[in-house]
Order: sequence, then structure tokens, then C-alpha cells
Amino acid sequence: MNIVTISFFLGIVGLTLIVTYIAAKKTSSASDFYTAGGGLKGWQNGLAISGDYLSAAAFLGVSGAIALSGFDGRRKPENRCIPQKRQGRHSE
Repeated sequence: MNIVTISFFLGIVGLTLIVTYIAAKKTSSASDFYTAGGGLKGWQNGLAISGDYLSAAAFLGVSGAIALSGFDGRRKPENRCIPQKRQGRHSE
């Protein structure tokens, strides 16, 4: 393995542990975990909700489909979820 890759991985893990430790020191009860103890503004809550829906997997999946199939690739996830009406002579 590459030493740079291992260094970045350990750096990210270390940074995550530091942020978690700092956040754990600021919480004192279970109510602090619900919407940050009521201290979030509307736009901050909106960013958190949009982050849930715009996950990296969804973003990269659609980006990959567009890269492989062109702009029509963005319709592939839609076609799996939405039933399409059949076209042709024997369609109802």
C-alpha cells in the first residue's frame, strides 16, 4: 500500500475522533442530541435535511450514469422506479 494513502486515511480517522471527542464534551443530556439542543436555525436544519437526500452514493451514481450513457443516463434510475407505458401494437 501507498504510504500517502495510509497517512490520509489515518489523518481522517484521527480528525473524526477529535471532532467526536469535542462534541461529546459539549453534550450533557439526551435532549442535546435532538436538533442540536434546539439551537439550529431553519436554514441549518434545511442543509442537514438536504444532506440526507443528496448523499454521495446518489450523487456519484447519477454522475456515473451520465458519464457512461450521456445526459440520457440520468433517466436510468427514474425508469427503474416509474412504470412505463408500453408503446406498440399490442399495448392497451
